[in-house]
Amino acid sequence: MSKKIFEDLYLLYSKIPETTGCMDWILKPENEGGCSSWCCSKQQPNLLNVEFKLIWNFITNNWSKESFIALVEKALISYVFNSQDNPCIFLSKENKCTIHDKRPYNCRIYGIIPEEEFKPRYERLKVIYPNTRNQCSLIKTVDGRTLSKKDIDEWWSDLCDLEKKLGIDHRKIHDGYSGSYRNFYEHVILELMGEDSMMFLQKIRVEFSEEEKKDTIQRCIIALSKNIN
Repeated sequence: MSKKIFEDLYLLYSKIPETTGCMDWILKPENEGGCSSWCCSKQQPNLLNVEFKLIWNFITNNWSKESFIALVEKALISYVFNSQDNPCIFLSKENKCTIHDKRPYNCRIYGIIPEEEFKPRYERLKVIYPNTRNQCSLIKTVDGRTLSKKDIDEWWSDLCDLEKKLGIDHRKIHDGYSGSYRNFYEHVILELMGEDSMMFLQKIRVEFSEEEKKDTIQRCIIALSKNIN
């Protein structure tokens, strides 16, 4: 993958205002004004393939074998068991983001999305996931800037252009079947196993018992461990 695409992605991220609040309150309980990492412990952000490639490049070049395998196991568990309360696979046991500097667009704008843009998404998600909350009120821009819908639309358009530069057909830039806009654990499975294996895991998710699902995941992890130096 071209290093230039990563550079362009970092340039795009640099246009998004720095925020404060999330890292300050993530470890504090809600009764003390914090959030107890509610967003990260209950949700999985969607991201485009170009963003995932940046993260994948980072973890495959910097993480230990043990950490990498643990991540894949979390991805498999998230996909096969398909719980509505699905913690982000990059959230550590200490409730910290393990890829914060590489976090995707959706994580960077969360909490500062214009209400006119966020509210329709929120209303749709409430129908599917009743426990969905409004975006975090603890997050603010460092410089006090308020984002506009124009800002959001322009950045998303630029991000889609990078996705196309990666070789993704514009018709694939969506969150439906075979789309390139997916959550973390789907990206991990696709990167390692491909579409056919994901379809097989989907069958397991629907048809297998809990014990059979656990057994399948362990078999995958054992096989992966043998193939990684």
